[in-house]
Parts: sequence; structure tokens; C-alpha cells
Amino acid sequence: MVASSPVAAARALAALALLLVVGQAGWNMTGPMTQQFPATFYYRNLETVSQFNRYTTIAGSERLWDDIDPGSPYVLVNVQHLFPVNDHLLPLCGTTLAYAEHPLSYWPYQYEGFTPSQRAILRSSDIAMRLVDIRPSSPALGPRTHPVGALRATPPPPALGPRRTQGETMPTALHQDQFDGCLPPYQALQHQNQE
Repeated sequence: MVASSPVAAARALAALALLLVVGQAGWNMTGPMTQQFPATFYYRNLETVSQFNRYTTIAGSERLWDDIDPGSPYVLVNVQHLFPVNDHLLPLCGTTLAYAEHPLSYWPYQYEGFTPSQRAILRSSDIAMRLVDIRPSSPALGPRTHPVGALRATPPPPALGPRRTQGETMPTALHQDQFDGCLPPYQALQHQNQE
């Protein structure tokens, strides 16, 4: 009876270690297995809002899109591959209607083609994909002069990275008229769509 006691203890310890390894593997896989890619987010929200504009919070990733409606109050933010990564841009002011983490929020993806300085920019920026309503006010919701994410969707967006302050230089001409840590939407969209 005494000889089987150490064997039983070793088996219990091995079972506990196996359980911990399987639990950690499951936890590690929840990020990549539940993520949405930009195309999925785009088509999911296209069913709700058929006309929209686009914006990105990463300087260098701005593009000319052929599917935008400059007069639409709805903006798809970061719904694209974010490359090249040159610097942060301020988030838009508005109300978040739909939210999903960008695939590049999963850190292992940042080691494919990004330099250490680009990874630092991605990690300190708000790169979540969002559908944002940029109208200044709505009878139901009142004034909307807060950064994207202040009215939280489900699940709640992560905390935004460091924000630029009044007078701090930005990589593009978007440094004027910022308020409450976010950028007036029409100015930002006009700049990105003209490049």
C-alpha cells in the first residue's frame, strides 16, 4: 500500500499538469479562432448599412477606396490590412455601432512583415475595426462629441492607446481642430479621401 502512494501522487500530478496544458492551449486559441477579418466585418455590416465612408487610425495605411459614399454618416474604421504602418492617427468622434478586434491585434501576426517600431505603433494604437455613426447629434442619443468607443458596443472595446494632445505634431495635415482626444470626422475623411 505504501509503494503505490508515490505512484498515485505522480499520476495525479501528471493529470493536473495535462489539464493545465490543455486549458492553456484552449485559452491561447480563443483569440485566433474567434477573430474576424476585414472582409467578414465589411460584409456583415454591409447588410445593415449600405452606404459608408472609410477611415484608418494608422498613418500610411490610408487608401483611395472605390466603394465610399462621402456624404454617408457611417464610417468603416480600420476595415482593411493596415500596411504600411508609419504613425498613429487620432480616432474619429462618433458612436460605435459595430466592433471587432482587428486580426493584427493578435500579436503573433505582427511578426510577419512588421519592424519593431511598426509593432510598437500597432500595439499603442486603437486598431479595432468599427462601424461608426459620425453624425454630430441624434434626438435619441443627444450630442456625440466623444471619441469612438466612448459609447461602448458589446463586447467593450479595449482602452485606446496614448492620444495626441493639442498642438502635438501629426504625420499628416490632420493636426487642426481636434477636440476631446478625437478628430472631427468630416475633416479626417476629407483628408484621407483626397490622398
